[in-house]
Amino acid sequence: MSDIAQNDINYYAKNINTYAGISINETGKQGVFFGTPEPAPPIENLQQDTAQDTADNTPSASDQATTPQNESGTTSTTSVDDEKPKKCIIEFSVKNKVINDGTFGFDTIPSNYNTICESNIQDLENEYNPFEVESEQYFPPWVSIRVGQTIILQLNKTFNKKDEYQSVAFEEHNDFSYRYMKGSTEVTDMIEAKEVHITCSANNESPDGTLIKVKADGADAGGINIWYPTPKTIDLQWHFVEITGNDKDRSALEDKLKIRHLLSLLEKGLKPSLIDINVTNNVATIVDITAENERLKRERVIKKSDNHHYIEREMKQDFVATIRQNHNAPNNIVTLYLVNRSCLITGAMGEEGGRYQVVAGFSPTGTGIAYGILDGEQKLRHTAIMHEVMHALGLRHTFSRQAVHTFADKKTKNYMDYHETKKYTWKWQWAKLHTYQHLQ
Repeated sequence: MSDIAQNDINYYAKNINTYAGISINETGKQGVFFGTPEPAPPIENLQQDTAQDTADNTPSASDQATTPQNESGTTSTTSVDDEKPKKCIIEFSVKNKVINDGTFGFDTIPSNYNTICESNIQDLENEYNPFEVESEQYFPPWVSIRVGQTIILQLNKTFNKKDEYQSVAFEEHNDFSYRYMKGSTEVTDMIEAKEVHITCSANNESPDGTLIKVKADGADAGGINIWYPTPKTIDLQWHFVEITGNDKDRSALEDKLKIRHLLSLLEKGLKPSLIDINVTNNVATIVDITAENERLKRERVIKKSDNHHYIEREMKQDFVATIRQNHNAPNNIVTLYLVNRSCLITGAMGEEGGRYQVVAGFSPTGTGIAYGILDGEQKLRHTAIMHEVMHALGLRHTFSRQAVHTFADKKTKNYMDYHETKKYTWKWQWAKLHTYQHLQ
């Protein structure tokens, strides 16, 4: 915006955006004022001789001595951009593949935690070790990592004056080394980097983990929490429950779950919590309860609908007791029973043609025993199996009042929610899983 005038220039606006990329170039004898508008002068006062205008608008020697000029000798401009304070905020994310594959644990406080958390919100916030960055509360994410593993975090950066920073980098720590990368090129710090590669060289058994901050010329600019205890292991045996007889259930279950799928889902689900499960039998063994089938039907434990047989939810403990009577599960391993039945709540209309509510499973928490059952579409949903195994290892539902933190049901993608899309676990769940007594 440029103005040439003999007298004062008054600028005013209803709203002023101090971050707008504008400049003001004013040439004249008087000043530039911002504020309340003044009445325009009478029109006759504006009718000046052109020659006089030209003479009056030529800067005097004293004006020239005090007016900032650029290298070309013209009047310099003042940009609102130049008035911005220095600012640096570094936030972290991961590629979707990291979450989908369980490459390592990555847990950020939910963006909508204020609306979905049903327990003490302050307690939830404290899990992330918040601190101030640029006068605002900053929640560093949690990551889990193993010795010798290198994880990759994406950098999301906010700068006002990037060129004014000399160094933006993680604090040094004996257990970790960092590489700041821009594509395939290594750079010195986060100023130009697009991602950071972090390698772990030692374990830390503290359940509280380690907070590592990002420093921008000495000021806090971000950070991450790192959880890296020694990984633990446990064995798992899986079994098909034969109810119908003549290997009908075994055959159906073999089509629904292969060993490669079982290994994959266990790895995805538990690797972020630094737990490895060793499946001891490549082929599922059979737990045969066909001799109990007629009794279970007669006692209304197993019922029949138009489409399939199912376990009545109110009688599920009787079904569990039947399996236990026919198979002794060792207590130092995880035992997974896969059942070719759904577990339903019979609707008000009765069992024939009635309405049903599918129950996700019935694995008793912390017992080491998990039951994988069919969903409403007669499938063994893989994420539901992982849900049941985590119950067996001690995790409760995300919406349980007995969980560390309680959330509204079906509002997360956590493995322990009832949402169909389950992808991740949280840091306090990693720590809880590590307390299971039979881990090695």
